[in-house]
Amino acid sequence: PKTTTAPPPDFERPMQSRGRQSVSAEAYGEWNTKKEFVAPVIIKTDAQKDRLKEVLTKSFLFSNLDQNELNVVIGAMKEVKTTASHRVINQGDDGDFMFVIESGDFECLIKAEDGTEKSVKTCVAGDYFGELAVLYSTPRA
Repeated sequence: PKTTTAPPPDFERPMQSRGRQSVSAEAYGEWNTKKEFVAPVIIKTDAQKDRLKEVLTKSFLFSNLDQNELNVVIGAMKEVKTTASHRVINQGDDGDFMFVIESGDFECLIKAEDGTEKSVKTCVAGDYFGELAVLYSTPRA
């Protein structure tokens, strides 16, 4: 009997797209112990905590957190004050934070193909924005 290691003639190899993807992992042991996560706690008034809780519980990102988890998130949020003319995020930038609007209005602009900016939304007190870059680790939309 003749043995062969070649595939049968009608066998087609699948096309590889883009080559191999990288995989990353980190091993933990006595020499590399994972440190316990300690969330930062930034002082807020009870009124600020209540406003944040009201907004976050309406968000799909935070609506399923239990009370303790929600308190950790609220505790870690910091206040950022800005002026009317200051741009708080730019399309295409990296982002690892989101904004909850306590007061004021924010105009959301996108760059059109011709380079001009177009208003797509106005955010007001109680709205939030910037969550997609955080959720998907992608540049700001």
